[in-house]
Amino acid sequence: MQAEGVDVRARRELLHDTVADSFDVPTIVRLSLGRAWQTLSDDDRSRIEQAQFELILTTYAARFRSDGGERFVTAGAQSGGAAQVRVRTRIESPGASAVTLDYLLRDVDGEPRIFNVIADGFSELSMRRAEYTAIFERGGVQALLQEIDRLVAGNLERGQRS
Repeated sequence: MQAEGVDVRARRELLHDTVADSFDVPTIVRLSLGRAWQTLSDDDRSRIEQAQFELILTTYAARFRSDGGERFVTAGAQSGGAAQVRVRTRIESPGASAVTLDYLLRDVDGEPRIFNVIADGFSELSMRRAEYTAIFERGGVQALLQEIDRLVAGNLERGQRS
């Protein structure tokens, strides 16, 4: 994925199945929207889940731009109860401080799926919940989808700059 000439859209395609098999997008969206989730139609839930999947996918595709000598290190795993597991990892880059990433996984139909990522102590799910709730309260489903689309476009643009 980090080879010369592999653009962000090609990386997106390469990552598609891995992201689909690794992330529990319905849970991410449900927890991100909190009580608002209950007010949504099945169609709106599906549209938001598809947009969130695209956001996760393009976020990772944009981050894998070039080979700068980074190493992804798994530091261990621990059970968190209620069928949850925390996988502790870090990204080590030459000349930079390591970035700690903890992946929180839950069992979905017998398979572990990521529902939260904690980057250097900050929960993506908590940040997303605060952001999505505010957007939803101001403008509903359409405003939320527009914001996610804006973030996806930003990921694609950033990923092209490499």
